[in-house]
Amino acid sequence: MGATLTTFGRYEPPDKFIKRVISEHCVVVFAKTQCPYSQMAKDTFAMLEVPIKVIDIDKRSDGDSIQDTLLTMTKVRTVT
Repeated sequence: MGATLTTFGRYEPPDKFIKRVISEHCVVVFAKTQCPYSQMAKDTFAMLEVPIKVIDIDKRSDGDSIQDTLLTMTKVRTVT
């Protein structure tokens, strides 16, 4: 699986990236920019004025690895 380049210039495996982002933000949405369900989730949190961290996996070179890792972690593939 791919790795993510961190702010500090080090590579981070997808599972560590996901866990780190989740630990740093109260609400994280792993989304695809053209997914209507992702947009509905983002709109709902905006309407509720809940700050969220959005990770648009289709804009990332390691997006497929992140999606595969999320499937392994959650046993659900909600982003296609």
